Amino acid sequence: GGGGALAPALVQALAQDDVDPQLQAEIAWIFTFLTTREEDCVKTMVAGGLAQALVRRLAGCHMREPLATPTLRAIGNLASGPSDWGETVLAQPAFLPALLAILQAAGNRSLTKEALWVCSNLLAGANNNDSSSGGGG
Repeated sequence: GGGGALAPALVQALAQDDVDPQLQAEIAWIFTFLTTREEDCVKTMVAGGLAQALVRRLAGCHMREPLATPTLRAIGNLASGPSDWGETVLAQPAFLPALLAILQAAGNRSLTKEALWVCSNLLAGANNNDSSSGGGG
């Protein structure tokens, strides 16, 4: 797959606090699409800090768009992948507090639905950890 040199630069731009939030939102949308299609690329990006960068943005955006939705979607896609991707997300100290804040906040139904979808994917992955994986690789 392409993007071998570009992905680390995008992860780095997403992780930095001094990058324009609109640009970071566009980067998060790129990761939303990549995390549904390119497993080998995602493995490299997760190893390069993608989960950490996404959680940092999720915690830092305080449920504000344009960052909240694509960040949650990309995290949800990671959570629906191999169990170690979900475990990497869960290992981020800021993840559960940020997710809980979204679930406790009133008034943003679409973000609540996205957050519940992330939870569903994480729980499905956790349930699959006890059984043999059906995927080859």
